[in-house]
Amino acid sequence: RLKESMVLSMATQRSPKLWILIFICVRNFTDGCETYFIAPTAWYYIKSLGQSEKFLALVLTSFNLTAVIISPIVGYMADRFGHIKLLIVFTYVVKVLGNLLYSINVSAIFPLMGRTVSGIGESSYGILMGQVALHTSEENRAGMFVFLEATYCLGTAFGPALGSFITFNANILGWEIDAGNSPGIVLMCVWLVSLVGALFLPGDFGEKSAIEKVEVEMVTSATSDTDDDRTLTDEHRRLSEDDPKPSIECNSKVLCLFYLIFWNEFFSSTATFCTPLLAMELLHLKLIHVKLYFLNSSLTTLLLFIVMYIASDYFKEQKIFLFSMVLQIGAISLLTSFAFSWDHVSYVHYYLLLFYVSLGMPYFAFSSGSSLMSKITDPRNAAFFQGTSFATVHLSIVASRVTASFIFTKIGLICFSLGLAFFWLVGVIWYSVLYRSFETTGQNSKS
Repeated sequence: RLKESMVLSMATQRSPKLWILIFICVRNFTDGCETYFIAPTAWYYIKSLGQSEKFLALVLTSFNLTAVIISPIVGYMADRFGHIKLLIVFTYVVKVLGNLLYSINVSAIFPLMGRTVSGIGESSYGILMGQVALHTSEENRAGMFVFLEATYCLGTAFGPALGSFITFNANILGWEIDAGNSPGIVLMCVWLVSLVGALFLPGDFGEKSAIEKVEVEMVTSATSDTDDDRTLTDEHRRLSEDDPKPSIECNSKVLCLFYLIFWNEFFSSTATFCTPLLAMELLHLKLIHVKLYFLNSSLTTLLLFIVMYIASDYFKEQKIFLFSMVLQIGAISLLTSFAFSWDHVSYVHYYLLLFYVSLGMPYFAFSSGSSLMSKITDPRNAAFFQGTSFATVHLSIVASRVTASFIFTKIGLICFSLGLAFFWLVGVIWYSVLYRSFETTGQNSKS
């Protein structure tokens, strides 16, 4: 009876603290607003400053490039030294400064500097995802990651919707504020409010040890007193030893997840980058139409996330991950059709672009991939691996936007689309080979 009470007590600790969940949900929502508040108007803004689509790619990718470099470093610092609240507050200050710089339209160098600085602030995302991995059970983790991604998606829907109705047109001491730099001003205010909220976080925010997590999971999964008690004792002894630098795993499953996360985001980011160009340059649509395309895509993505959140109660992450890969091949096919019909644009292409952005932009691989990653790696490295996964996402965005800025011709788009199909096929084959090993990773009650 005493052991049953211990199991019940420790099991209650497995549920994520409500304040952690709320804080991360607000952060994800704000990130979604930022990404899709800026993306539809970025080309209009950069073009008004006399720059080309190549400079647009530089501005957008500078955000992701700094996140690639800084995220693993900040994640490593959080794992080794703690002070998580201090790191989060610092990144929020950087976010406010970055969006202020982005809104200054005196020179094209300011939006470039703004996105670069703002990318540094993304580094705290990996820390927060590491906390999710530490505070959730294996049974609930997939659903939790999908739920958090759904809050990000809600922000992506709110961003274009807000941008469609809120546009400033003013002159403040020579500072012109218009549809191009308005998103920077709005986001600066949003992150400033978030910064004030971060200052009120508890001083011990995120201070949860990996030892506690392993003890909880071993005890609550016990079915045999002798065998599992011995396992728990050995695991506790191993984690209790003076080992400040646990080894970082690097096996075929980890590499496969990084590969798939990279290429799934590559496909998604390609849709984000190409949609404004296809709409405004090929179909000759206006900025409001681009915003509506993004809005429809975000609403579709939100609906799919809700479906996937429900499905996470019945299916494992492996199958959800596979669904995201199947979804992407449809988007690649639609992009290929645009390439082959480049010289023969008709009203059908308006609907094709809508289907392309709706199927291509949703990005589900990160949520299920992060959950799988947390199950095959040491919990003491949670922030590092979640930060590295997030850095992989941003590296993919950098690569896709730089590449997409050079292929906006018929031949270039044809070659690009066929290349995407090839790398998609490689990922499917690699994942299929390792699928059974992933099945044995998360042994839970889902079918």
